[in-house]
Amino acid sequence: MNHAVNSGHYPRRYWMVLALLMLGLILLMARAFYLQILDSSYLQEQGNARHLRVVEDGSHRGMILDRNGEPLAISTPVDSVWANPAELGLQRAQWPLLAKLLDINKRELAEQVQKFDGRE
Repeated sequence: MNHAVNSGHYPRRYWMVLALLMLGLILLMARAFYLQILDSSYLQEQGNARHLRVVEDGSHRGMILDRNGEPLAISTPVDSVWANPAELGLQRAQWPLLAKLLDINKRELAEQVQKFDGRE
């Protein structure tokens, strides 16, 4: 027995299912267009919320002592800063503020960025 998709038994059902699938596809495409083109700031904010943040690490490691109880290694709190040199190179207008925050002069900051950017 050979059953074709549109064998004539249920032609209305076939076209209804096809129309519902097409409608679903159109709705998904419309939603994707809305999110990526018309309301892209929402997705950008969501991405930044997941990737850009200040991390407070309140943990304190114990000291490593030798057999006489003298410290061999001591934890000291430090602040650390990192940046992508390629992206930082494009933000030259912000360099004076960054240099001030890091307590270095602008020339020294420029040298460091160029050194790590690979465009020496």
